[in-house]
Amino acid sequence: MNIKETLSRLNKEQYKAATHTYGPLLILAGAGSGKTHTLTTRVSYLLSEKVATPKEILLLTFTNAAANEMKERIKKNLENYEGDNTEQITACTYHSFCALMLRKYGRFIGVSSNFSILTPPETVTAMSFIKEDFGDRNKIKGLNTNKIIACISEHINTERTFEEIIPKKVSNSYEDIYPEVIAYIKQLKTKYDEYKKENRMLDYDDLLVKFYELLQNEEVLNKIATRYKFIMVDEYQDTNILQAKIIKLIGSKNRNITVVGDDAQSIYAFRGADVRNILSFQDTFPECITTVLKTNYRSSNEIVEFANQSFNSSNINNFDKEMIGTYTDNESKPKCVLLDTDRDELEYEFNFIKDYFYANNTVKDIAVLSRTSKESYKLELLLDKEGIPYKKLGGLKFLEHKCVIDFLNFCKIIVNPYDELAWFSVLDVLPKIGTKRSKVIACDCKRDNFIIDNPYSHLNSIKPYLNDLHNFYIELKDSDYKTQLNKIKEFYFSMAEEKVNLSRSSESSKEKQIDAIKNDKKTIKVLLEIANDYTSIKSMLDAFTLDRTPDQKKDDNALTISTIHSAKGLEFEHVFVQNCIDGIFPGESSFISQDEFQESLRLWYVAITRAKKRLYLMVPGSILFHGEYIPGTANIFIRNIEDKTVYQNLRVGSITHHLRLFYNC
Repeated sequence: MNIKETLSRLNKEQYKAATHTYGPLLILAGAGSGKTHTLTTRVSYLLSEKVATPKEILLLTFTNAAANEMKERIKKNLENYEGDNTEQITACTYHSFCALMLRKYGRFIGVSSNFSILTPPETVTAMSFIKEDFGDRNKIKGLNTNKIIACISEHINTERTFEEIIPKKVSNSYEDIYPEVIAYIKQLKTKYDEYKKENRMLDYDDLLVKFYELLQNEEVLNKIATRYKFIMVDEYQDTNILQAKIIKLIGSKNRNITVVGDDAQSIYAFRGADVRNILSFQDTFPECITTVLKTNYRSSNEIVEFANQSFNSSNINNFDKEMIGTYTDNESKPKCVLLDTDRDELEYEFNFIKDYFYANNTVKDIAVLSRTSKESYKLELLLDKEGIPYKKLGGLKFLEHKCVIDFLNFCKIIVNPYDELAWFSVLDVLPKIGTKRSKVIACDCKRDNFIIDNPYSHLNSIKPYLNDLHNFYIELKDSDYKTQLNKIKEFYFSMAEEKVNLSRSSESSKEKQIDAIKNDKKTIKVLLEIANDYTSIKSMLDAFTLDRTPDQKKDDNALTISTIHSAKGLEFEHVFVQNCIDGIFPGESSFISQDEFQESLRLWYVAITRAKKRLYLMVPGSILFHGEYIPGTANIFIRNIEDKTVYQNLRVGSITHHLRLFYNC
């Protein structure tokens, strides 16, 4: 299909957005309205009409998978394109773009091009080191490291003060000493920043902060803004304050900035996303043209009408955007399933899934969505027992396997020998050294020959392994990319197997460890297959660190179990939304804070608009919550709908006897 054919299939509003040329453009795209299709067609149009060249286009998304999909669509639209290679389009995530620019221009603000990028688990390790070195603070002892990092991250991404953030983030048990906690976290942040600078490290937040700092340099800003004359931002409702500032700076020169999003689907406030960015875009760029994509091509009219009434029944600050469906299905009226208990809810879902599976030999068209991942645990156990395939979004990712983390840390010491955390991980792989000693040695591994010339080198038990590491590291630095990867694999598993041989564990325990190593070898084999797509350790690390590659095992017939946050952007024929009762969905905090209520309403809107034909809203009359049964009624979002005919109440009653055996196990 060429660009003319693609344009001819757009509706009026899509066509208006796709053929816009110069100046700022706001595309308000409701659920299922074809925003990706519209955005990629717009890029294709600009190129085909010679308004822009591929090098001049910057396309920012929230996942690299989405960016790659968009580039593929653009290629298909431009089969006969005679301009430069469309591969020259810069399409990536915010963080990937920031890393790319910092590698290129970071020297202007003193950032080395060989910096390491800390993954979220590594930030926890780094902060733990700093807390240990900093010493305990008596009354504040035991303050959760993850909470500390969350406070610092929220401070950076929302520009709110620690005084505002900490009372909401930190346990109430610290309420009497909040001033001391605030001072402590500020001190930790200072030490953490010093630690990263010393080790040439940047975490995810630093990529944004440092890039924004870099853009204050007029020479660099001019170079970047001159190169990227046309900027397009997907999912703009999910940007944080810092990201919006970056976009504004780069786009202010040419003002050819297009943002696409839906204020009704802004659900990542907990990550710092600020819906006000999209709501105020017209104020930031007063000359902008606004187009509203109102046609929902995904869901039936019945589901679209239910979604409209759910959202519009609450008086919140949002764009006027009444969605319109494209087809009617007389049986697709959303069902509010009223049950006696959460056990009945579980059995209703399980029976539906089981019957569907045996009738169709697949459950790929079904999704079970919940507010939190814990709500689906019992259903997962039943599906396992029955042998029904499912995939859970938000579980352990490929790059979160320990063997993968260890392997990538070997790669990191090649790129950045100052990376203390990477050295710690590498040393911890060696037999007989141990975690405490690894940490001490890692602190000085940045000094030449320290591996073999250190206070522990006289210890015969560890000296051979330090010598092996030293010789291996020297060989590694002088090898080509593919050889480096193979050498790391061989060294890593030889050390792992040596550890098992030397351990004093029982034979059965050793057998389990050997089996684990065999599984790790399979995982690393997949890693090396993916690594073939890159040409250097540095390019591979950037891609792996900034894009969380999913597990490679796929089952196209599997049911999807997911939190609503993880299901955004997906669609299914049948959707179950679990526990649609006040206190669970929406949570208790939604009845205290108006901002929380609005966030929960948007989350509700996202959940129900994942459904194409069948939507089941599960309402148990009582539910086990924090060890106690609490009563449940249809939540406020259902109760607020004035026209009760847009959904059907389906009373099921008690059906728990089939699950007694399961609960007694």
